[in-house]
Amino acid sequence: MNFSRTPESLFKASDCFLTETPVPKAVGSDLDGTLLPYSKELTARFVDVLARMEKRNILFFPVTGKTLNLTDITFSALEVPMVCLDGAVI
Repeated sequence: MNFSRTPESLFKASDCFLTETPVPKAVGSDLDGTLLPYSKELTARFVDVLARMEKRNILFFPVTGKTLNLTDITFSALEVPMVCLDGAVI
């Protein structure tokens, strides 16, 4: 058997570093107190960020422990997928 191959010989250290910043395909986030202030209204800044994500083809979806009905009231105009009831409803 040939045991001359070491882990170091299989790759270069430079292979471990990214040459470009990766762009996510999707971003999911909690709502209350994270993306939504406690007033429960979408802020202008949040809507602007969503528009910029859409231009880059990055899907946004809210993730919440709330029911679909309560979440849909806030996000129905955005037409985005939702994760509700702590993942029980997608």
